[in-house]
Amino acid sequence: MRKLSFRILDLICEGLGVEAGYFADELSKIQGLAANHYPSCPNPSLVLGLGGHCDPNLLAILQQEVYGLQIFKDG
Repeated sequence: MRKLSFRILDLICEGLGVEAGYFADELSKIQGLAANHYPSCPNPSLVLGLGGHCDPNLLAILQQEVYGLQIFKDG
């Protein structure tokens, strides 16, 4: 995941016209990883999961095959 994250950041740098590694140099000083896993429940009305929230990160990677994970653009 780390390798993928830094590759994506390098592509963002390229798009912004700044040198590769611009973000990685600063971000590698402090690292954090949050992984949330909620197994399927036969009765969804009983599920207590992670409610709506904002991730205050530069980059968030969501697994595509997991239903219920959503990104809201501009709101």
